Amino acid sequence: MSGFILGYHKERRGIFLYLAGICGLMARLLKDHTIGVGRIGVFVTILMIFNLQGGCLWAPDIHERSSENQPPQLDFSLMEPNSDMKVIMTDPTVFSVTSAVSDPDDPVSNLYFWWFVDYRENQGPAMFAGPNYSQIQLDPCLYPQLADTSMEHTLEVVIVDPSGKVEYNASKGRTIEHAAVGLWEIQSHANCQ
Repeated sequence: MSGFILGYHKERRGIFLYLAGICGLMARLLKDHTIGVGRIGVFVTILMIFNLQGGCLWAPDIHERSSENQPPQLDFSLMEPNSDMKVIMTDPTVFSVTSAVSDPDDPVSNLYFWWFVDYRENQGPAMFAGPNYSQIQLDPCLYPQLADTSMEHTLEVVIVDPSGKVEYNASKGRTIEHAAVGLWEIQSHANCQ
């Protein structure tokens, strides 16, 4: 607030100095009688026109809020477990983006979460999807594709707001718009015997 007041006073001081300079010039012109009174009137009129037009010549500094809806944002450092390292699953494991996701325009409760394991174009819809799926628990023994301990897999979460979409088309594959995407590399070391 104090910066605003200081700037305001500096601006006012600048205007007063400008006007004082103009008045001083006019006083000198009248004192010296170098130009007639009629010419001073013309001079003042031209000066006023330039001052009035100055506001139109230089656009004011206006910061308008963008009306465009922003997509959700995902802080990868807050994803659980750490998405920078391969996740070795020996037991059921919880994957969460609850504290990692935000949206500048919408509350988190309005976001929709799509979870894919080993997504392939011919796979089709997500394994899990819904508005309250900011975390899931995967049990490698319940999903046959995860039971093979020699293979690495991917777990992907796609987060969309009400203006975004995740669509699957058999011929075109998956379409993602206005979304944040998180990814984990996972491998099962669970003993499912």
